[in-house]
Order: sequence, then structure tokens, then C-alpha cells
Amino acid sequence: MTGSVSTELAGILAVRRRPNEDEPTSLTLLSSLRLLVLFARLYASTSYAQQEPNQSTMPTQRQTSADVMTLHSLPTVLVVGWWSPFPSGRQTSIPRPYFYMLFVSRLASLLSSWACHFCVFCRMSFLVERMGMTKKYIVNRGVDTFGMNAYYTDDAGLPCKRDLPDSFASRLDAWKQQAQSTHEPFPTSLDFRNATLHMQPNGAGRGQWQWMLKTDDITLYISRGKWNGVASVRLNSRFLWSCPTLTDAIVQVHELLYNAFEGNMLHLQPSMIDLCADVAGWHDVERLNKKRNFVSHSIKRRDHSEGEQLLEMKSDSFSSGLHDTGFDFAVKKSSVRVTIYDKTREMRSSGKLWFVPLWKANGWDEEKSPVIWRVEAKFSREAIHTIKQGNTLHGIEDAYEMEQYLPLLWAYAVGHAAGGEDGLPDGWLRCVRPTKDTNRARWPSHPVWPVVQNAFQEPNQTPEYFGKIIRQAHEQRNIEKALEALVGYGSSLSAWVGGSLASPDTDFSLFLHWLAENVPDFLEEKHKDFAQEVQRKLVKLYRRPLVVDCDIETA
Repeated sequence: MTGSVSTELAGILAVRRRPNEDEPTSLTLLSSLRLLVLFARLYASTSYAQQEPNQSTMPTQRQTSADVMTLHSLPTVLVVGWWSPFPSGRQTSIPRPYFYMLFVSRLASLLSSWACHFCVFCRMSFLVERMGMTKKYIVNRGVDTFGMNAYYTDDAGLPCKRDLPDSFASRLDAWKQQAQSTHEPFPTSLDFRNATLHMQPNGAGRGQWQWMLKTDDITLYISRGKWNGVASVRLNSRFLWSCPTLTDAIVQVHELLYNAFEGNMLHLQPSMIDLCADVAGWHDVERLNKKRNFVSHSIKRRDHSEGEQLLEMKSDSFSSGLHDTGFDFAVKKSSVRVTIYDKTREMRSSGKLWFVPLWKANGWDEEKSPVIWRVEAKFSREAIHTIKQGNTLHGIEDAYEMEQYLPLLWAYAVGHAAGGEDGLPDGWLRCVRPTKDTNRARWPSHPVWPVVQNAFQEPNQTPEYFGKIIRQAHEQRNIEKALEALVGYGSSLSAWVGGSLASPDTDFSLFLHWLAENVPDFLEEKHKDFAQEVQRKLVKLYRRPLVVDCDIETA
């Protein structure tokens, strides 16, 4: 009999170890009550719980207890046994409350402790519930990276295949030879947004793109036109966020291509795009299980983990002592890929601090939500060409059409808040709350996911003169890095020079005085002029376009 009670007790404890978030509170309380009564039954059925037995009636008492505990359920024990003070007939076999009276004294000593723990549990549950109910909202959304292929057009304005003119190819070859001879980017006569495009010593795309030119804003690839496109352009994050709209950025690049390709109007085809939404108030991301809490069409799931020191260590799996910084769904070569990561941590490591005023313009409260999580969806050319959303969208071939289809692209990646056409949840990736339903596609969405799904339904608020803010933030970071390098080189040089520069009470002004005395001789020996070096660096660092007729060495 004691074994059966212990078995039932073990079953209840096993259930308590596997809490189900969908289990009603009433079931939880019922389990607790059953657990309490089972303790009483177990205690009452042991030999030390009985009073000193009468030797003449011991066998009868033992048999009666065994029969009662075996034949009757807990509800019968609690209800019938308590409310029938004068049992008769078959009710005489029902255990009376006095079976548990010996347990009451010990139970009473535990009640105060149990009540305290119960109150603490209720309070913590309330706090956890409040944490889960924290406002979740979008603080930024838009296009983070965009790529286009460029084609010559025929008389009807349609894309066609045409070889690159020999004159333009010769200019590109000359620039590339200069870059290869000096083993560093060579400034060309092409400029974009007052910055000179620099020819790189190498090409790209396994030989498809023979020439590669760069600025801080774009990367331009050019081929001889023997394959499909004659050029490809990648628009970088800083440039895109500084433009009012994606179309505005496309227009500026199109103007560059028109001038570079000698007045030929090229057709621009979208080749890749990264869409993103930055979420504040998403506090349980690090506790999500990438296999159980996400329903995805991806082939492979990976984790991102990062050490306590930024950029110290990264791992594809969780490790002890690492901070989890996100999830990556699908392999790199997949046509669609979704990444969820800690944007605040990435922002500090990459220096993109200009995101802060953008987030604050959209209501970010840093004290309540110090961590911003980014959901980023990446679409390759294959996905853009074949993507289908109902009768509205079936592939995009014109870059100027991209902006109007951004909400549909985003919905394809993360789903619609109201579900698909069949009413069921949809989306290439969805964060879910697991239930007992064996069909994971029917699991309800995580409370934050509808917020993510609706990210592109509302306009993004941009601070005034945001392009200028981005430029100043970028310049300030470069200045800080240069000062850091200057202090490092200056301290090393002072240690090598020795003397007063290496004394315990040396001052930075002494180092500057030493430089003023020794740098002119060094420049004269190397046949260099400091003013010309500054002008050269202005071009090299994309601070101004190259002035072709000036007497400045550009190599």
C-alpha cells in the first residue's frame, strides 16, 4: 500500500518538474492539494505514525488501514469521510479524518513557512508576468544594405547584353595597374557624393567583375559585359540610412553610373536587399530555444555567442561564460536568411553610434529597455526574382519598384500578424509559444512577434538633418581611433628616444616639441611635403574628390 502511494507521489512530482505554461492555475492548485494529501496518507500508513497499538487488535487495524487506503479515492476520503460522523454499512470502511490527525501537528509547524514561500512565489510570478507585459515596440526599421545589377538597354529601354567600350576598359585597366603597382587603392577621376572612387588592386566574383571601385558609401563592380550585367553596385548601410528613402539612394547611384558609362542610361535590377527592424522591450530573447521557439523553413539554425569583452571570442554554439547575442537561421548561401541579434552590442563594436538618435526619435527609453534586438531578413537575387505574395507580387526586376514592395518582402520573411490567406500563421520564420498541438505550424506566435510583423506598416521617424548626424558620428569615431593610435605610437616613440621623453614626469607637450624639431628633417629626407600629404589623405579618406589638374602625388 505504501508503495502505491509512493508511486502516485512520484508521478505528481514528475509532472511538477515539467511545468506547462499553458496549464491553468486551478490544475496547479489541484496538484498541490493532491500532493499534500498524499503526504498525509503516506505518513498515516507508516508504523511510526500510529499510536501504541493494542496487541490484540493489531492485525485487524492493519488490515482495515490497508483496505481503506487501497479501495477508496482521495475525494471519498476528504468528502464522505469528513461529513459522515456516524458511519454505517459500507461507509465504515471509509477512512476517518483521525487517520490524518497525527499528521496535523507536523503540518501546522510547516504552514507558516509554506505561506511565506507561497507569498514570495505569487509576488515573483507577478513580477515575471509584468516583465512579460513590458511594452514591446519598434524603434527603427528600413533597408540596411542594397545591391543592384546594371545592364545596357536597347532602343526600347529594355535590358540587353553589350560589351564595355574599349576606351572605358582602357581607363579602368590603367587605374588598376596603378593600384597593383603600389599595392593600395588608387584614386580615380570618378567621384560620388564629393568622395573619390578608389580602384582596388583586385577584382571580385571569381573573375566576373574585373574592376572594383570603392568609397565609404558604395562598392562598384564593373565587367567587360561578356556575361549578364556590365556593372553591380552595393549600397552600404551608412549611405542608405542617411538618405530619406531607398528611391533617393537609387537615384544618386544611377546618376553616377550615367556619368561613368559615358551617358548610357542603364537598367538597374535588384540583386540583394537586407531589411531590418529594431525592437525594444524584448526581454526574453536570451531564454528562447532556437529549435523549440522558432518555426522556420530554414535548412540550418546557428547560435551567435560572444565573450564578455567585445570581439574577444565568437562561437557557433552556447558556451559557459558567454553572452548569447543572437540566432542565425539558414546557411549563408540560402536565398533567404533571417538573423536575430543584439544590435546595441554590435553597434558599440562597429562604431555605428548614430543609431542612438534614430532610436530615440522613435521613442526609445534606454533606462527601461537598454538592449535593442534586431530582426534582419536577407534576400538574395534568387529570392527577389522568384518571391511571390498572393496576386500582388511575383518577382521584382526593376530597382525602382523595390520601395513599394518592402512591406510585402518583410511579410514574406516574418509573416502577417493576421495570418495568411487560409487564416493560419504564415511567414518564412516565426517566433512561437509551444503548445500541446503536434502541428508546430499552428502554435501561437510569441507576444513580440506581431510587433515585428507590423514593423513596416508604420513610417519611420528620422531626426532632422540625420545625414549630417551620421557623417559627424562617423568622423568623430575616426578621430577617436586616430587619437588612440597617436597616443600609442607617441608613447612607443618616446620610449625608443629615451632621455627627457622617457622620464617619469614627462608631458605630452614635450613629445610634440620633439616632433616639431625632428619631423621637418624627416620629410626633407623622404622628399615629402606635409601639406601635400594632408591633401592626398583628404582624397584617400573620401573627404573630397580628386582634383585632376593639381600638383599632388596620388599614388
